[in-house]
Amino acid sequence: MATMENAMEAFAGESQANRKYAAFADQAESE
Repeated sequence: MATMENAMEAFAGESQANRKYAAFADQAESE
């Protein structure tokens, strides 16, 4: 159970970092 929770947490963190990177790339592109 704990392993599954850890996996979900890691996945959520990864997805958040991915979104931040994508937003940064969009901003750099529009400049």
